[in-house]
Amino acid sequence: MHPTVACSGDTCRAFKAVIQPQAPQTLATVGYSTYLGFAGNDWGYAVAADALGNAYVVGTTTSFGGAKPFVAKMSPTGQVVYFTYFSVDGDARDIAVDSSGNTYVVAEISNGQSIVAKLNPSGSAFVYYNTVPWVLNGVAVDSLRNAYLLGQYSGDSAKGVDVIVSKLNSGGTAFVYSIAFGGTQHETTQDIAVDGSGNAYVTGWTASFNYPVWNAVQSTPPGGPNSFITKLNASGTGLIYSTYLGSPGGQSYGIGIAADGAGNTYVTGITGSNFPVTPGAAQTAFGGAFDRYVAKLYPSGGLAYATYLGGSGNEDAYGSIAVDSSSGTAYVAGHTSSTNFPVTSNAFQPTNWGGHDAFITQISPSGNAIGYSTYLGGSYSEYGREIALDSSKNVYVTGDTNSGNFPTNVYSYAGGATDAFITKLNIP
Repeated sequence: MHPTVACSGDTCRAFKAVIQPQAPQTLATVGYSTYLGFAGNDWGYAVAADALGNAYVVGTTTSFGGAKPFVAKMSPTGQVVYFTYFSVDGDARDIAVDSSGNTYVVAEISNGQSIVAKLNPSGSAFVYYNTVPWVLNGVAVDSLRNAYLLGQYSGDSAKGVDVIVSKLNSGGTAFVYSIAFGGTQHETTQDIAVDGSGNAYVTGWTASFNYPVWNAVQSTPPGGPNSFITKLNASGTGLIYSTYLGSPGGQSYGIGIAADGAGNTYVTGITGSNFPVTPGAAQTAFGGAFDRYVAKLYPSGGLAYATYLGGSGNEDAYGSIAVDSSSGTAYVAGHTSSTNFPVTSNAFQPTNWGGHDAFITQISPSGNAIGYSTYLGGSYSEYGREIALDSSKNVYVTGDTNSGNFPTNVYSYAGGATDAFITKLNIP
């Protein structure tokens, strides 16, 4: 099986026929902002960036019959280097990229099965293409090109759905390890990260009262469902820490995770009131409905900081987090219906233009300040789904939009009712 190349290089420009005015720029400069859409509906689900400033978007498109995973590579200036879609119907979930520009994609296909595929740097062929009999939601890659997979496994009906973490060797021929764990109720997995030592970090949420904990911030479930954060050792044989993170009597959902060079963990999710924010946090007061939370854990599992992030509306359960590995500055993306979401005075877009808008927020290393925050959207709804950071500290956000006036500054074609988007910002 081979990916189907829809366009590459100059041929991609045929699909970008409408010039939108350049969005106003402030101290955060916009490298580019563009739709990624064809005649059908297109959703951007995840983004990764390489050291050269290329961005890689994975999503799902109905523009070529059925619903198919796609991968797009964008140049540093926002030109489409390649766009390819898979021949199988499925729903893309996540993407990672290695130092050579190979991409690693996970997608759910049918009947609880998923694919994990590695594409070559030109996007023209698979290096490997594997199917597993469980749902995959996340992928990360280490410096040796081993892929770390996060999924959900329901092999034991008495235990509901468990977390499954697998390490796939660089050739895609065998698992180095594969481990399932959870409580007696359902676990839902969301995101995975890996550090330079090969430790894996996972998050999601659980309804279980007996989810496995170790060196925990919260050793018993404070509410339900609750976020979980689990760090596995490099061999996959044990827990370095594992904890609930939630609101007493309320609901919390972990949706994004990242790790820095020192082994600290950064996690984001959504929560109700009474979340255990730390003194001096960037936002100590609950905004209302569901707020985003951002938390940092030390390498051994202690809580460094936890803060709310939100306004009086809903900050919903999409989005992710990235971190500057050297400084510990965190970058969070998502979407909000709030008209009073905390934005900074130098915001690229200081107001919500309508419905749900995406947001991009920078959190200081100590979690006590918002360094930068902006809305991103048009007059209808945007869903900010994932954020990535390159070595030059450029920020890339992808998601999807229903707006015909989403802020763009390069040639853009908005072809369907829903189109993917990608925006590149440099935040000082």
